[in-house]
Amino acid sequence: MERKYMYILEMSVPRGIRRGRLLIEVFGGIVRGQLEMFRNMTEIISGSYERGRIEFDGCMKTLGYTMKYYASGKITKRHIELDFDTDKGRFHVNGEQDALSEFNLTRDRKNG
Repeated sequence: MERKYMYILEMSVPRGIRRGRLLIEVFGGIVRGQLEMFRNMTEIISGSYERGRIEFDGCMKTLGYTMKYYASGKITKRHIELDFDTDKGRFHVNGEQDALSEFNLTRDRKNG
């Protein structure tokens, strides 16, 4: 059974808080999706999920550079907490379920 989650994220970076979104699709133990951070949307390259723990990797694009990341943490339907390990350091992310996502994802299932 495929499950979809969408979160509004806050990432703590040296210059403050950056906001973004995360769309996750979980099928079996496989994770795929998209990360929107620094005003850029990127695909998750690979990932896995097991018993409330999630990990995935990809690349984040900023205005000046692209950086690879490995993210891991805890996930529930309503909340996600991740640490992003990058060549620029480790960044902590908290996220809450997007209030519109439950409506949109339910509608997608009915239309799909």
